[in-house]
Amino acid sequence: MSPVALEYGLLGPVHISHDGRELDLGTPQQCAVLGLLLLAKGRPLSLEHLVDGLWGDSAPAAAAATVRTYLSRLRRVLPSARPGSSITSVRGGYLLSIEPASLDLTLFDQRVRRAREARDAGDPLQAVTELRTGLALWRGEALGGARGEYVRAERDRLQARRLLALQDRIALDIELARHAEVLPELATLTRLHPLEERWRQLHMLALYRSGRQADALQVYRDVHALLVSELGIEPGRELRELHSRILIADPDLDSPTPPPAQRLSLPPHTAPEDADDAPGTTSPGRGPTPVQRLLAGRLWAARQHSFVGRGAERALFASALRGTGQGFAALYLHGPAGIGKSTLLRQLADDATAAHRRVVPVCGRVVGASVAAFTDAASPALSDPRAVLMIDAFEWCGDLQGWLRERFLPQLPDGVVVALAGRQPPEPAWRFDPSWSGALLVHGLGDLSVPEADQLLESRGMPDGVRESVLAFAGGHPLALSLGAEVARRCVSAAGRGRPGDEVLQTLLTEVIETAPSPDHRMALHLCAHSDTTSEQLLRAVKPGQRHRPRQPGRALRLALKERSLPLHASDQVTD
Repeated sequence: MSPVALEYGLLGPVHISHDGRELDLGTPQQCAVLGLLLLAKGRPLSLEHLVDGLWGDSAPAAAAATVRTYLSRLRRVLPSARPGSSITSVRGGYLLSIEPASLDLTLFDQRVRRAREARDAGDPLQAVTELRTGLALWRGEALGGARGEYVRAERDRLQARRLLALQDRIALDIELARHAEVLPELATLTRLHPLEERWRQLHMLALYRSGRQADALQVYRDVHALLVSELGIEPGRELRELHSRILIADPDLDSPTPPPAQRLSLPPHTAPEDADDAPGTTSPGRGPTPVQRLLAGRLWAARQHSFVGRGAERALFASALRGTGQGFAALYLHGPAGIGKSTLLRQLADDATAAHRRVVPVCGRVVGASVAAFTDAASPALSDPRAVLMIDAFEWCGDLQGWLRERFLPQLPDGVVVALAGRQPPEPAWRFDPSWSGALLVHGLGDLSVPEADQLLESRGMPDGVRESVLAFAGGHPLALSLGAEVARRCVSAAGRGRPGDEVLQTLLTEVIETAPSPDHRMALHLCAHSDTTSEQLLRAVKPGQRHRPRQPGRALRLALKERSLPLHASDQVTD
């Protein structure tokens, strides 16, 4: 009879699986006893060591007897699984003999060691492969479900080893010209470990090699200010040196050429089904296939470069991904047209991807109020507890709110995070329903702050000389800022540009107003959008009878702009 397969796990919840079936290991302290024995890797542990590991200096009077009870219960779990795998008593205490390859921690250590050997031998591709395989063994926080004084210390030590391996993997990815691919991951890691300078170094280097020198320098300014304010110290030598090299655009920092075998067109954690046809490989009779870069990568990099602000919203979302914070399951974002809801959702999707979550996007404009279309688009989230369901343009799904609240969303696995974005707040029934109390967080999006608005214009290539006039016109409204920046960038040589003309005004009005009950209503709304105070007399002057057709709003805008007290500077540009 062949021995049954046993697998032991410490890189996540403490567990033992027996032929693929997880065994019940009992209470958190009983799991801690097993964890201590597994960490010993076949060395005996005394009863005193186990007691100290569980309670430290606070051991109860019956601690030794309690540990013996835990050992007895664990023995009853193990004997039938594999001969020689049980906990045995020896002169030095207690030991658990296992096959080294059956413990995930041992396998992780082997992969890390092989990765460093491959790196030292000049094979970064093999080193990255080994590190990815090793890091994939982690199922969550080390020694999860176990409790005890020694367990907490060991958990921190193991987590530190994981982060070191992750740093090595990302550094190798950057060396292999995958700097754009690791940027979302690095953005998340620097937020989680703000005082860790190594993450900042990697983030700065990846940004610089992605053509974002200004962003790389901003990362340094941020960590410098944080270290001075929190710890009263300056950044370390390596971080300072990297900052100096980025300032002078040191050519030695430029991205290296990726090796021919690198598969940049594939996602970082996938491998081709047919290795012979993989990009960048050589088949018999053929030369190496050039690595193909997708347009999506360039578009993503541009989106990351121009995204500003919304730190509070991203922090809320990050807390939901971690299962901490306010404990909500759904984040409902609402705000007027052009305020940046869709842009923020795309950024949150990038954050979710960096946290190794599966993003399931649903566009309200596509699915509308169809139950079947919505279910088809969102169905992947029904079977994946780590999914993130992103619903944009939710105002188009308004008739589905009751069905979503009462039928679809409750079917999602616990752990799924939902983010919705629409122009209006949710129906009052969401707040009145006690089952959604605390599970739904409603958050209104407002304008960008003045520094954020200025940063957005800078990221769009807005010249300094015209930035002030666009800010005066657009305030902190993201769509107005983006339109103004685009027009000013095209017309930078014309004197006095950067002020809103028909192109900007009409786009904003069309986006914000959308449909109106009648042409007269639409003309009145056009007028209200441009006048601080709209009177009946003004409306009559703009449209007496039918002499001025709504499709020619030039005179209406001219008169309205003269009524404004704000410096729009557009009255001389609007024409019939």
